[in-house]
Amino acid sequence: MTLSIRACAVLISGGLGAYLVLTGLARELESQSVWQRARIDAVKQGRECGVNIDRLHFLSDTTGWAVGQTSVFRTRDGGQVWLLAGVLPPSYIIRSVWFFNEKEGLAAGGIGLKGKLFQSHNGGNSWSAMKTFSEYGGFVPTDLVFTDEKRGYLVGTVQDGKGALILETKDRGRTWGLVFRNSEWLELRRVVFAGETGCAVGGAAIVCTIDGGNHWKEVFTAERVLPFGSVFLVDSNTAWAVGGPGTALKATSVLGTWQRLDLVGDIVSSFLWGIAFLTRNQGWICGDKGAVFETRDGGVSWTQLERPGTGFVRDITVNSTRLLVASDDGIFFRRLSH
Repeated sequence: MTLSIRACAVLISGGLGAYLVLTGLARELESQSVWQRARIDAVKQGRECGVNIDRLHFLSDTTGWAVGQTSVFRTRDGGQVWLLAGVLPPSYIIRSVWFFNEKEGLAAGGIGLKGKLFQSHNGGNSWSAMKTFSEYGGFVPTDLVFTDEKRGYLVGTVQDGKGALILETKDRGRTWGLVFRNSEWLELRRVVFAGETGCAVGGAAIVCTIDGGNHWKEVFTAERVLPFGSVFLVDSNTAWAVGGPGTALKATSVLGTWQRLDLVGDIVSSFLWGIAFLTRNQGWICGDKGAVFETRDGGVSWTQLERPGTGFVRDITVNSTRLLVASDDGIFFRRLSH
């Protein structure tokens, strides 16, 4: 391969020229819109951490965080390089992270029936316990989102997988109150907002709000557990929910009808963990065994991209220049092609 030969020749010569050409090589690779593995520095103070990544959260196109098990990683270059920011207590698996600015953030997770919320004031380098949820019978949060500087929502499971809750805070996470509960559902896995509209999914159910979280309504329940893996709001009306195997639903009004799409091809057999749209027409779904699918016609048809690895792709996000996925194999990114 021409690119590989050129890289080897320059490395032999060494010096500044090697750096410049290798930088050009990286740019050339990215210009071809192929997957590139992000560099993850998983060692801090002599302790090596795993790089199985569950969730991504970006504050801007360049600054973001990733969580996997008990580790929190940070990037300042749009996801090409990730440094280990901090490590939380080993007994708590972090499921979601949210930062208000480059310094202040929250992380939510738990183990067994013990859920906990942690806070950081230095960009994720160190964390302290902020809140436990014993009053809700063993609530373990699985996702966290804020709609403004003070108001946010936690979703998760309770009582050993025998119930689902939505909790609300109006003081940046210091106190939380119950706004929705269903004791028959297995869990709520993800929650998203677009303006005053919000949706949460998990198990075989979808629940939504159109008044900023004051009232939540069950809008879809499947006859069997699918389960749903993720949800995405293109705008305050258009929503997508995905799950498995090969389950995708779309609504043009979140309190209206959620229509199941008739998918074809390899996507039908894949459990779909995450979904993200850049525009109303261009979007991506990720799933098991490294599967990533793209649509450019608003979900009418989906094309499978080359796989960025073989592990489960658990989260996907997009900014103005790159598509990024988090998986059991680490973090991968590729240049957007419009």
